Amino acid sequence: MNAQNWNDSLTLLGLIIMDEPLSRHEKIERFKNAAVNFKQRVSPNFTLTEDNAEDWFIQNEPHLRKNMSSIYYESHLKSVLNNLNALPDKSAFLFSLLKVSLSDQHNADVTNPNVYRFIEKAEDCWGLPTTQSSKR
Repeated sequence: MNAQNWNDSLTLLGLIIMDEPLSRHEKIERFKNAAVNFKQRVSPNFTLTEDNAEDWFIQNEPHLRKNMSSIYYESHLKSVLNNLNALPDKSAFLFSLLKVSLSDQHNADVTNPNVYRFIEKAEDCWGLPTTQSSKR
């Protein structure tokens, strides 16, 4: 993945985590862990430390927060997904992204409608087969 793909990947990860009802500190910790785990899954040779991930999150937090609002979310998500359209195995990418963002949560709300909305938008944008989980 190139640098823009990483920025877009971290943006998607940030959008998923920002949607969780957590304190700011918990969101930062979750993002750091998820970003490093995601890197290990998709590109182990890429240099991304927890400190890098924390810096990225803090720098991009206002942008993420703005794009979580209902008037921006759909168009922003579609734009980011379109940027990643050239990825070779989007199903595996999406699975990895969701797995790391939800896996370290004790009280993960996997029934959160916004998680399903995210999955549906990705499947639609990338022309992926609809999963059972997104059908609910």
